[in-house]
Amino acid sequence: MTSMLPLVAGLAIFGMIAALAFVFMGDRGGRASERLESVVGKRRKESAAELLLKDQMRDKDKQTLLDAITPEFLTMGKLFEQADCNIKPSSLMGVAIMLALVSMTFSWLVLKSRGADTAGLYIAPVVGLVAFTIPFLWLMNKRRVRLKKFAAQLPDPWNW
Repeated sequence: MTSMLPLVAGLAIFGMIAALAFVFMGDRGGRASERLESVVGKRRKESAAELLLKDQMRDKDKQTLLDAITPEFLTMGKLFEQADCNIKPSSLMGVAIMLALVSMTFSWLVLKSRGADTAGLYIAPVVGLVAFTIPFLWLMNKRRVRLKKFAAQLPDPWNW
């Protein structure tokens, strides 16, 4: 039973990460079905004014409480764009999850081999969480360096 606890903790962390990804991904199927219906011809042609009004109403409906409170926060799309990263966000998330699982397993096995069976139950999830953040810290550092280079190229307004 005690050997199952790190696995359960890891699955719980994975579940929380998957739930957060599901929440932040939003509704992507709606746009695809609208395009498909317009190609198939199930919709009538709407005027430009009606389309603009519908877009405004749809954008207003999409705004959640979190968006209303924090409209200026950095999104994952902006983060990857500002970092000029050549990998996909899903790939980075996969690397982070795999790194977390491998580090949790490794730390649990090392602690178990040294006789600290109960310590591994508490330390392994913490090690996994720390390892999960490493790819995102790399991405933030890449963004910081790129923005610093960009700012260095701007003219100094006080020396005009």
